[in-house]
Amino acid sequence: MRYCPRCNNTSWWSLSTGQKQCKQCDLRRYFKTKRLFDLTRISFYWKWRLIEFFALGVPAYRLRFQVPYSLKTIRKWYRIIRIVIYDQTVKELNQLSGVIEMDENHVWW
Repeated sequence: MRYCPRCNNTSWWSLSTGQKQCKQCDLRRYFKTKRLFDLTRISFYWKWRLIEFFALGVPAYRLRFQVPYSLKTIRKWYRIIRIVIYDQTVKELNQLSGVIEMDENHVWW
């Protein structure tokens, strides 16, 4: 059971964005039960084609007549791609070592 951190409620609404909303206090949370790649109902072939278009820099509005999905769906998929790229970048950041590069106590005048 997932408990709401605000009100300790265990009842949640499922939203179309993949988030859960608490039924009592309306707190929204994103529980990663599925991979982001599987959040949409786009076919596997078109997911990879949209990733290819994204990598080539094709804007979503230009794909509205080439892809069998709506502009809203294409934008949602582009947003998911950006989220995945951001998450991977954050994971690859190095931890701060805490080493001070310059002595702050030394006065130069």
